[in-house]
Amino acid sequence: MTQSRPTIGVIDDDISSRESLSGLIQSLGFASRSFASAQEFLAAMVANDLACILVDMRMPGMSGLELQSELSKNNDAAPIIFVTSQDDHALRARALRAGAVALLRKPVVADELLAHIASLLSRAGK
Repeated sequence: MTQSRPTIGVIDDDISSRESLSGLIQSLGFASRSFASAQEFLAAMVANDLACILVDMRMPGMSGLELQSELSKNNDAAPIIFVTSQDDHALRARALRAGAVALLRKPVVADELLAHIASLLSRAGK
């Protein structure tokens, strides 16, 4: 019986960032699903099917923090790793207090991302 690769969600309004993160995830051996906005992600109703979610902190419409708040209403939602080009200490603290696994600077360092994903998967027993 073949075990499927864990799927990582990528939510970023910037297409080049989204494609770059998806490519990085796939190069690390995972499957990826990409979404151009928090609203698109919520409409897809896949939060429970993902090993974790990489979320851009600042997006038009619903921000990453607002998405985190929305997902926290569902205890089964995948863990969140935020990505941002602007490292704001107040936003970092707020995201981590609300349960985010990490906040990574763009461009994301592959080894750092892999370490966070591996830690999440080991805690989840996958």
